[in-house]
Amino acid sequence: MSELRLATRRSPLALVQASSVQRRLSEFGVTCVLVPLETRGDHHAQVSLDQLGAQGVFAVEVQLAVLNGDADVAIHSAKDLPSTTPDGLSLTCVPERLDAADVLIGRSLAGLGPGATVATGSPRRRALLLERRPDLRVVGLRGNMATRFAAAGQSDVDAVVVAAAALERLGRMTSPPNASTPSGSCPRSAKALSRSRSETTMTRRSSCCRRSTSLTP
Repeated sequence: MSELRLATRRSPLALVQASSVQRRLSEFGVTCVLVPLETRGDHHAQVSLDQLGAQGVFAVEVQLAVLNGDADVAIHSAKDLPSTTPDGLSLTCVPERLDAADVLIGRSLAGLGPGATVATGSPRRRALLLERRPDLRVVGLRGNMATRFAAAGQSDVDAVVVAAAALERLGRMTSPPNASTPSGSCPRSAKALSRSRSETTMTRRSSCCRRSTSLTP
């Protein structure tokens, strides 16, 4: 194999994440090329995930690229993966993760008054916020990181929940005002790599990653 083809979503954050895997593999002498793809979830960016009504809306097209022979490895955020792995694929490894916390952009959690509006598209984040602060108004939000930064500056939104790792990867950890970590939050899943079971390439090179059984920080 002359080069390893890495399938990934084409969103800016996904490309940064995939590029980090590409750089890590290059340290082991592996030449990689990214294969950016648009998923169903990306195509219907204005539709809530509940309305899309299916698992894997950010993963299926990336997985199919491997199954169809258009890529050798699929790179995902593990939170986007369906609960079961499709036949013909296996979870190969989980790279070292960055900060697993969620952060608020805008006001801090303590600075949010009763009835304040917090935006997130994640059911997990919504549940955790309302468990700690049932007085908050949590509204849905879809879109990439640029959309979320823009929402944090709108008059009808007091704060937006994002992943600390996303800010770190995009070099924005220190730039958002009042970024704060809601203590006690349950972290999201890590990034993961899957491959065709017929491929042996990644098993020989998986020393650059945590094994697939290691899903904790």
